[in-house]
Amino acid sequence: MRLLYTPTAVIAGILYSLMPYAVLSLYVTFITIDLDLVRAAESLGAPRYRALTSIVVPLAAPGLLATAAIIFVFSIGFYVTPILLGGPQSAFLATLINRQIFTMFDYPAAAASGTILLVAALLVLGLTWLLLGRERLERAIA
Repeated sequence: MRLLYTPTAVIAGILYSLMPYAVLSLYVTFITIDLDLVRAAESLGAPRYRALTSIVVPLAAPGLLATAAIIFVFSIGFYVTPILLGGPQSAFLATLINRQIFTMFDYPAAAASGTILLVAALLVLGLTWLLLGRERLERAIA
């Protein structure tokens, strides 16, 4: 099986690089949830899945959203991993911008691609900020 220079290799490399950020921020999210709430729901007759979906998921939602936003912003700026694992022709935005600047000398297209990348990152962060608020966002990532 050939893995190097494939999109699967790039995705596996990015996943491997970003996993610590996700795991650590989700650990902080889930460690703050009081398990006595789940036990109380079960003692009142709720099955385990119902207690988890009605108590743990709503309490963890801000942390899950903050983690997703952080991972998204980190992942859109990846340049070295797609080049090393996917080759110089890999279809990722950072490599596309590099190719537009240094191979095709198409500076307006590179500027447009970079602007789209920046706007996407700002939209995701702004939406996360609006949905969670400053205090909950800081608590989710701290």
